[in-house]
Amino acid sequence: MLSRTTLLAAALLLCGSGPWSILCAGHHNNRVRACDVYGCGAYDQRRGEDLHDAVDLVCGDFAVVNAPFSGVLAGPVGRVGPDGLQYDGVKIISDVYCVKIFNVRPYRYLGAVSKGEGLGYVLPLQDRFSGVTSHLEVQMCDGSDPSRFL
Repeated sequence: MLSRTTLLAAALLLCGSGPWSILCAGHHNNRVRACDVYGCGAYDQRRGEDLHDAVDLVCGDFAVVNAPFSGVLAGPVGRVGPDGLQYDGVKIISDVYCVKIFNVRPYRYLGAVSKGEGLGYVLPLQDRFSGVTSHLEVQMCDGSDPSRFL
């Protein structure tokens, strides 16, 4: 027997949108970054020697980032890219999902958050990567593909 969450997720996928809210304020969907000089934004795309284990969502510089689902902020997260640069982000956990969102400056790092609530704003990337499409990087905590939820 399928759970209610699984059935809801399947229904939303058939409608062309995932169960998460739109992450970038002012956008009508969670659009994956197309290919540019720095690579492609889809999951499992080649990034130099590695595969991209996240999805890049198009979002304007300093745009408000919305919580994709209700849950708890679980502190700051960061990662160092192959270029040695630090990427800021936040981790959100619920009973169903665990996600890290990078290239965002959160308003806060701890506490409860509701689906669609403003989390912070998008950090501009052009200072480091001239010509890159501004975006958020969305990564599941377990490394799986988040595309089906977007």
